[in-house]
Amino acid sequence: RGNFFPSPSLAPPRHVRIAQLVKEADADGNGLFDFKEFVWLMNRVTEDMDRDGLVKGLQLKKRLGYTSAEVKQFKDLYSICDEDLSGYIDCEELCSLLSSLIPVEREAKRELEQRFREADSYNSGELDFWEFLTFMRAVQTDNWRNINGVVGKKI
Repeated sequence: RGNFFPSPSLAPPRHVRIAQLVKEADADGNGLFDFKEFVWLMNRVTEDMDRDGLVKGLQLKKRLGYTSAEVKQFKDLYSICDEDLSGYIDCEELCSLLSSLIPVEREAKRELEQRFREADSYNSGELDFWEFLTFMRAVQTDNWRNINGVVGKKI
């Protein structure tokens, strides 16, 4: 997370795009980056990443069947759940959130940990917002521990 340059496991088109940006950034063609060229490169890479994230988010929102208002509500919930303000949520933070809705005894915690691992597409031990949204859709679709009924009563 937080890396500008892609890992080898990412799609080849991403590598091609990075190579293209590196070539464009070396404006004087000397094979080295001066500070201005480096800043230009970082800005372009960041813009590409932001655009890719937005596209991914819109596609995921549509695939999961959430409205924009629901995504906003989940974003607010995600921010509340991120107790350490890291920008990501770990399993303990998620268990803490869900335990305010339903009892999370040993078996329920094991189930949550398994669902968490399934949603953690980067195997980082943390969920970004889009992974969290996917997690929440699975929990709702399966009506895990009657969460849909419980949430309806709490609201």
